[in-house]
Amino acid sequence: MEAAALAVVEPCTALLADKSLSPERRAELLFIRGRAYHRVGSIDLAAEDYDAAIALTPNNEEIYLASANIDFRRGLDTEALGKIQKAIAINPTSPRVLRSIGAVFSSAGQTEGALRFLNSALRIDPKEPYALLLRSQINAQKRNFETAVADATTLIDIPAEEINRNGYLDADGKQRDFHAAALLHRADLYEQLGRPDAAEADYDRAVAYQASPFALLARGEFLANRQGRETAALRDLDAVLRDEPREARAHFSRGVALTNLRRHADAIKAFDEAVKAQSSFPAAFRMRARANRELGRSEAAINDFVTALRQDSTMMRQIMPALSSGGYWPSAEIPTAITAELRSAILKCMNDRKCN
Repeated sequence: MEAAALAVVEPCTALLADKSLSPERRAELLFIRGRAYHRVGSIDLAAEDYDAAIALTPNNEEIYLASANIDFRRGLDTEALGKIQKAIAINPTSPRVLRSIGAVFSSAGQTEGALRFLNSALRIDPKEPYALLLRSQINAQKRNFETAVADATTLIDIPAEEINRNGYLDADGKQRDFHAAALLHRADLYEQLGRPDAAEADYDRAVAYQASPFALLARGEFLANRQGRETAALRDLDAVLRDEPREARAHFSRGVALTNLRRHADAIKAFDEAVKAQSSFPAAFRMRARANRELGRSEAAINDFVTALRQDSTMMRQIMPALSSGGYWPSAEIPTAITAELRSAILKCMNDRKCN
């Protein structure tokens, strides 16, 4: 998909060299090229083309929405909101405009307001993909899983060639196949519902559709935590790492699978690679601490655990009940610093099977 998007750039650039183009045609070509840049994550180039297209055709709400997406990704929230307001003024009944407003409400944590606009968008266009995805995500957050699954299923039922006309960028700004993303989203919902077989079926469908690192990583992470499926997980994760050797999540999940297979020395090597690729990775440090403990490496284990605590402030609250019930920490208050006493208490708990 990235290659297809980039293939648009050169022809558009050649056509834009024609000085006799009408403003409308020039704006159209700039918008097409901008979307190509947008889909491959070249957001600065996309922003330049969108701005130029807006200057030529200031009454096209689609360009304002695309440009607002770029502004949000660059942290320019005020500018983005201004462009959405202009899109509303141009076409207040556009489902894309309505779902964009819903996305703004969602980002602000106002889920009821978000759902109101998403529902309006979907009444006009029941297959508006981003509205379906966002409404499904919001309902999952609200623990309305059956409703979330219904929207995810509608999203999956949109033909792949149709849904993939829409660019889909993940949370890291990476271009992904939208149909695969829909399958993986529903798989995650099934996991949360406690339906692992249904989840695995969707992971399998995503890989069968497109055995990309994106899909293989998701299935590998899932299988790494399923008893008896660790070897299958390692196959998927090794395939990911052949294409993306610095994918920290793949190294981490390899470590999880190897830990579950009690191959602790190999697990430590996998966690080593995870933290090399991503230095702030508290879960990797915590799991490496566990593997080191299993091998009797107490000092390495406590060092890793303390690093995890420093990287994730929520862990302190999580571990205090075990320290208190084990008799290793007398105070009910959550410590605000990692002292020698706390370090000693954690080490004792780590070495006590009843404590951890």
